[in-house]
Amino acid sequence: MDETSSGEVQERRKEERDMEQMSMMDRPVYDYDDEDSCYKKKKKYFFLVLYVCFFLALSLFMIFVGVITGDCEDMFSTWLIVGGVLLLVGCLIIVINGFLRRYFMVDILRLFWGCLAIILIWWSFGFGRIFSGSMIIDEQEESVFTDPDCKLYLYTFPFWLSLSFFGFYILIACLFVAFYVSDDWDDWS
Repeated sequence: MDETSSGEVQERRKEERDMEQMSMMDRPVYDYDDEDSCYKKKKKYFFLVLYVCFFLALSLFMIFVGVITGDCEDMFSTWLIVGGVLLLVGCLIIVINGFLRRYFMVDILRLFWGCLAIILIWWSFGFGRIFSGSMIIDEQEESVFTDPDCKLYLYTFPFWLSLSFFGFYILIACLFVAFYVSDDWDDWS
């Protein structure tokens, strides 16, 4: 009888261990020693929030300026509205992509790259018009330069807007390099 009862006890212990192992498999595994992955996630979200906030605020302001200057009879009011909508669509695609990747394992980044290509074409059109000198040739005939508000919103604002993309991407590049150089700095010493 002792053999049967000890055999049953061993079998129960084995079943309990198996059940414990199965329950351990259901739990998420946290590696508290791996601080690099946490740091890298924080960097990723920092850049994502910076990107979305900059382009969200900028796009809403562009739509606002485009709507209030619609009576100035210049194409830049339409250019600002179209650009604001394109930037909002780009931000929306980034946010939706995060949820789709997390919950449905679907990636729509190709759509985002297509939107970025359209934004680049849009920006190039405005940049070329501003810096080609076609707006400054005859200041007396164009209504943009006769009204100071129209000149401010439809020449000065797009001028600095087109330059802000350079500044923004230079800032992002510097921050990106600073973060990644600081990661690799320990390997050099």
